[in-house]
Amino acid sequence: MQDKTIVVAKVLKSQGIKGALKIQTYSDVPNRFKLLSTVFIDEKPHELESVFNSGGFVVLKIKGINDRESAEKFREKLISIDKNDVAMPKEGYFIMDLVGSSVLDDSGNNLGAIHDINGFGTADVIECGKFRFPHLQHIVKSIDIEKKEFIVYRKFFDEVVVYDD
Repeated sequence: MQDKTIVVAKVLKSQGIKGALKIQTYSDVPNRFKLLSTVFIDEKPHELESVFNSGGFVVLKIKGINDRESAEKFREKLISIDKNDVAMPKEGYFIMDLVGSSVLDDSGNNLGAIHDINGFGTADVIECGKFRFPHLQHIVKSIDIEKKEFIVYRKFFDEVVVYDD
């Protein structure tokens, strides 16, 4: 299921007495929820009853959750949606598809494997165990999602990589 969904939000808390969920969206398209009929929480599908915006947050009402106590069970849970409900980025892959890829330099040397990617505004930061580096266009030679290979220009990579002690 994990490869077929994408995390787009996190439940912050219940909202009101009728079991709505106040969420923090990770999406740059906050109105996307109004176009959905189903979201996934703990990999289980939940049908949406209604969606509205409230003070900069999105509030979801899920069918079958009708009181504050039931809604509170979802606090801090991640919300995923089917990848088919998301427009494919212009790069042709989702950033999380890079997790598990080998980082190779332009001479074919294996530098490590991507185990996490964090968004920090200007550039995503790719974490590979003992080092991390920003995902900057000028250091990337090529990306092959099928082969799980992330190839960097070593010269530029060495200028930006940060090694953990």
